[in-house]
Amino acid sequence: VRDALASAGLEPAALTLELTEDLQVVADETAVDDRLTALAALGVRLSIDDFGTGNASLSYLRRFAITELKIDRSYVLGLGAPGERPQLVRGLMDLGRAVGLHIVAEGIEDQRQLRSLLEMGCEFGQGFLLGRPRPARSTTDVLQRWVNVDAEVNARA
Repeated sequence: VRDALASAGLEPAALTLELTEDLQVVADETAVDDRLTALAALGVRLSIDDFGTGNASLSYLRRFAITELKIDRSYVLGLGAPGERPQLVRGLMDLGRAVGLHIVAEGIEDQRQLRSLLEMGCEFGQGFLLGRPRPARSTTDVLQRWVNVDAEVNARA
């Protein structure tokens, strides 16, 4: 990972590695903990993906060097719909926050879901409403435009 970051010219904090919640790490928790701790010490962010769908022990949240939880889209799907109860999503968010993690909601596809998540104070999100998957080249073009806009704003300031 260190070599890949250096070759790409990226700061470690620009990289988030996602671990699926159902990842079976219990076979050798010490080795996994050592590697995750080394990655965190390097500055790489670590995320548990699809949180709420797998078999991960809640103790993973405090034992491993996790920095964020990604709440599975299946929990986000009904948010904002009439009769939907957002307590479970709020509870997952509160759980992550209680142990100092950033929260990412996955699968945001409509304004109702986004509004509900914003009302709950969700920090980050991903989904088709916010941006569709795109080829790497067009993503690079979009990011370069943002860098150019940022440079112009800073030059004027």
